[in-house]
Amino acid sequence: MSSEFPPAPGGIGNHAFNLAKGLAYSGSTVEVFTFISKYGVNLDGHKFLVNYVRSGFLHFLLVLLRKVRKFGDRPLVIIVSGRRMLISAYLLSFFISKRILLVGIIHGTDINPSGILMKMMVNLSLAKFNKLISVSRFTAGLIPLKFQDKVWVINNGFDDSFFFCDRLSVKSIPLKIITTGSVTDRKGQRNVIAALPEIVKRLGPVQYHIVGIPVKAKELLMYADELGVKSSITIHGAVSAEALRVLLSESHIFAMLSNSTITGSVEGFGIAILEANAMGLPAIGSIGCGIEDAIANDYSGILVDPLDSIEVADAIEKIWRNFNVFQKNSLDHAKKFSWSKISEQYLQALAIP
Repeated sequence: MSSEFPPAPGGIGNHAFNLAKGLAYSGSTVEVFTFISKYGVNLDGHKFLVNYVRSGFLHFLLVLLRKVRKFGDRPLVIIVSGRRMLISAYLLSFFISKRILLVGIIHGTDINPSGILMKMMVNLSLAKFNKLISVSRFTAGLIPLKFQDKVWVINNGFDDSFFFCDRLSVKSIPLKIITTGSVTDRKGQRNVIAALPEIVKRLGPVQYHIVGIPVKAKELLMYADELGVKSSITIHGAVSAEALRVLLSESHIFAMLSNSTITGSVEGFGIAILEANAMGLPAIGSIGCGIEDAIANDYSGILVDPLDSIEVADAIEKIWRNFNVFQKNSLDHAKKFSWSKISEQYLQALAIP
């Protein structure tokens, strides 16, 4: 059960798709239940079935309940991803008498709401799960202490069949920095722009490519204009997977200077960092969030205070002056997070033979 799923964008959907694929290819029978979105349905052939259900808790619960009952006495594992699904599973549990293994995937923002009522609902939901799998050590720390005895940490993986390096970026002028992800406060594109004047002063011309749904694109361009670096920025908006791959292959350094927001939105891990590493891009990323699990500090990239423009510029300069070493390290680091390896960890956690 996932609140996001391709072709809709988002890290939760990316994770759910690759987890379903990994479990299905291991021999497990897998069905996915997700909400219909404006992006339509994914018609690609895979070894698992995807059920796109119209939104609404009551309808969704009825569809799930009918499916669970069809399984009869066969062993059943329900894996849940995303806040709406956590709450849906909590409600579903009251109508299921058979023994099931209920597993929650914890990303970060899903269990860190700002409202008191929603916090209460999330905690009631977590109590119903047999196992909680956190995508990072940071996210595991957000789970209340009383549930820590059922927490496993399994980092996110990336699709190494698509993000692979067939042509390394060559160190050349201008330096090209790229960020992928929705253009929002959490993703921290503004923090990169804040550091651009210092980076340009040290390293000369810079191109900053921003890829993702342009929620706050106008605000970013206005801010860049104030700093005199608007000409260095290209906002591409949402692009196809193949176009993203091309943009990554033409860039040098990946930046994810994420912020935690007042609404409780946090960066639980950072799959995009691993995808960039696999394309030969070292990364800079924020301390104090799940990105700390995605970057091997001073090896595949550098962890920084995202609000300290001098520290950000120092990191960019260090990577750029040692680019070939960081690039090689990034490729080696990414290999540890392929979904073939991550799926094995899930099989162990779920006790699926």
